[in-house]
Amino acid sequence: MHYDQFIRQVQRRARLGSDGDAVRVVRATLETLAERLPAAESRTLRSLLPPEIGLYFSGFKGGESFSVDEFYERVGMRAKADTHLAVKRAWAVMSVVDEVAPRAEMNNIRSTLPEEYGRLFHCAI
Repeated sequence: MHYDQFIRQVQRRARLGSDGDAVRVVRATLETLAERLPAAESRTLRSLLPPEIGLYFSGFKGGESFSVDEFYERVGMRAKADTHLAVKRAWAVMSVVDEVAPRAEMNNIRSTLPEEYGRLFHCAI
């Protein structure tokens, strides 16, 4: 999937008004994920996404320990949205990531996170 397709899919799924809004949500979600994932998994996921989106994993050491609720709060702060909207928008982003990345890689990435993060990956939009 190309960058523009990725952004349009997030925009549609999250019901956002513009490409810019979608980019902000993608960046907020993936930067927060980069903080939480171990560095090796961030590199793997980065390599599976369009290069322009993979850049959102740059500059983060990773491996921080925080709950999925804090994950959504951080996404909300970055995306300038309340936590309820941040949850729905992060789900939209991760549903597109899940389509792009091979199942085996996503399972490996999920296995590095606590069980509560299943809510982020197993979502219905």
